[in-house]
Amino acid sequence: MNLVVHFVRKDRERMRLPLVAWYALIAGKAWWVWQLMRSSDVELNLATLESVVGVLNGIEAVAGALLALQMAFEDKPWGPTAFAATRPITRGQLLLAKAGGSLLLFVVGPLLLLTPVWLASGFSPGDLGLAAADWALVQGLFVAFGLLAGAVARDGGQVMVAAPMLGGAALGVAVYLRREPAPPMWLSAVLALGVAAIGILAAYRSRRRMIVLAVVTLGLLCVAGMGLPTSPERFDMPPWPEADRPLGKGETRITGAHRWMLVGTDNNGKGRWVLIAQSARPSYPILDTLRTSSPPRAVALCVSASTESGESPPLAPPLRVGTVRAASLSVTRWELGLSGPSPGHAEEWRTLSDAVLRLEPSPGTAIP
Repeated sequence: MNLVVHFVRKDRERMRLPLVAWYALIAGKAWWVWQLMRSSDVELNLATLESVVGVLNGIEAVAGALLALQMAFEDKPWGPTAFAATRPITRGQLLLAKAGGSLLLFVVGPLLLLTPVWLASGFSPGDLGLAAADWALVQGLFVAFGLLAGAVARDGGQVMVAAPMLGGAALGVAVYLRREPAPPMWLSAVLALGVAAIGILAAYRSRRRMIVLAVVTLGLLCVAGMGLPTSPERFDMPPWPEADRPLGKGETRITGAHRWMLVGTDNNGKGRWVLIAQSARPSYPILDTLRTSSPPRAVALCVSASTESGESPPLAPPLRVGTVRAASLSVTRWELGLSGPSPGHAEEWRTLSDAVLRLEPSPGTAIP
């Protein structure tokens, strides 16, 4: 066991700088989205931020896989110098060191960084568990395949060539064998993680790399044969429970980890004034289908506004302008404008700038 711990410490020291940079990306992105949940800047462009954060989420996942790949390359389980007298470690010990080190450094460590953000966001124990499991499943999948590639490939060039080919083949099979209903995302992710785990175990216990590659390829194609997995989109605007207390400009309602804010009035760039509303909630798209027996559905809402003079101007349905998702947090902004033709630039601004907002389920609509 001392030798296993030594190898984990050695890997941690050799990857200290890239590991710290990766942790900084995870923590910084989570802190930024947490701040965005509280932002009252009416000019924030969430449509642009949605793309930027999406790219950062991809970099985060791929960087974790590359770090695991580098860890596996440090001590290959095969080759002419593997397990020489200068490195007296058994195959089982090396497997434990690499798998255990990957779990601690690339899954448990980031979860410890994210937990304070989730607690500060008001996550319930159930939300906390689902968020941690969802993040660990996604990142664990990338890390597992990174470790597998490092244990099987001869060098980085083989990884860069073989990984896109295998991924493209699996995607092609999934699209070709499109099935209805499509398998939930969590099931496909769990099965793919199982295939990667079997491949890692075989790679560290056997010298026959081609057999390992064949088993992994066959396993992934079988998972892809289930069809293209789907994950439901939760872009509905959730009602707040205090419908009798309308939201004023800059006010926020908080219920657990759910937040609603009426940010203010802004020009939408098309010559119309609109109200900007913001909702924030926990987001775990992979495991979201576990909460209900059917995919989440949008709630039919009754959106209304009223002014100080008692008028109730008719509002068009909420228009989603952008959603930022990161670290199991989701922030969405909506535009709510007057329905019908504009009564005039000044009149439209005056009506909306004095308005407060109500958002509640339409009569006879149950909240899922």
